[in-house]
Amino acid sequence: FAILGGALCMANGMTAEDCYKLNDNMMTKIFDNAFHSTEKLRQFIAEYNIKSETEKNLRDNFLTIYDHIASCFSGLDELLLFANFVLQKVYLIAIISNGSGVKAFSIFEAINSKGKKLEDIDLIKTFIFSRLNETDYASCLAQWGELIIKTEDNLYDYLKTYIMIENADR
Repeated sequence: FAILGGALCMANGMTAEDCYKLNDNMMTKIFDNAFHSTEKLRQFIAEYNIKSETEKNLRDNFLTIYDHIASCFSGLDELLLFANFVLQKVYLIAIISNGSGVKAFSIFEAINSKGKKLEDIDLIKTFIFSRLNETDYASCLAQWGELIIKTEDNLYDYLKTYIMIENADR
């Protein structure tokens, strides 16, 4: 627990001192109250007294992952096979950027160019957002979200059709 807790809070930008305080306090409570039952663990974390945005993000991410995993596996054997796969084959890398959201898209584009194949719409979004002024970032992100909703998550097809129509006479 200590290593996981330390890695999570350090990855979320906490200082080492704050991380150790959070880690010692939270991990001790988790071990004392919820170690022997996954349901107790989920309940404890859901009810944990949040003191910072980082703790809120950690809690929300844990609950999302926990609920998803709980819905995917019918028993302990399946879960253990999955856990073994994750431990043997999956690498998680935390990259902390002090730059802007615009810079984060550039970093993402560079790093993921050798990773999992992205959907075309992901590449288009990365291209557009990496060229935005920082002042336009928040409003463009909101507009992008609205476009995804309005096109029922078919924005790529919509853009492709739009470009074909615009270039039909050329």
